[in-house]
Amino acid sequence: MIGRRAEDLLWDRLEREFGFAPDIATFPGFAAPAPCATWRLRSTLTDELDLILRPALVANTRPGGRLVRLDWQHTGYTFDPHRVGSPGTPDWPGEVYPDGDYYLFLHPDLAFGTFGHPWEGTLTVFGAPLLGAVEAELTALLGEPLRRRD
Repeated sequence: MIGRRAEDLLWDRLEREFGFAPDIATFPGFAAPAPCATWRLRSTLTDELDLILRPALVANTRPGGRLVRLDWQHTGYTFDPHRVGSPGTPDWPGEVYPDGDYYLFLHPDLAFGTFGHPWEGTLTVFGAPLLGAVEAELTALLGEPLRRRD
């Protein structure tokens, strides 16, 4: 788990730097830094999203490095993505697909990550290396991005 104070500071930083607006009617609700792309989601593709994004998150995090998983109004986690999801290791702390809450996977310095918006039904991926690793597969799966910032 991430400490409550650290989690609050991260949410505050997302509000300040990314314009995060937690509101069921505010779209897009998150101004990711360029480069970024946002795709419209389909609920039938939750597993496919994990199969695309989890390996890319691992590849973009150095061994021993950390990621943060935030889930709006729930406990957040910090974890080493190289040490989860394999036999004999803990499961990933949640899915990428935003099932009723905002779901984010972030590098602690906010250099890259994902932002799932449950009410808009979108997924934003930001940060050049992460976006480059998943853009073609996500576009093949979900269609052309709804929004893009280069």
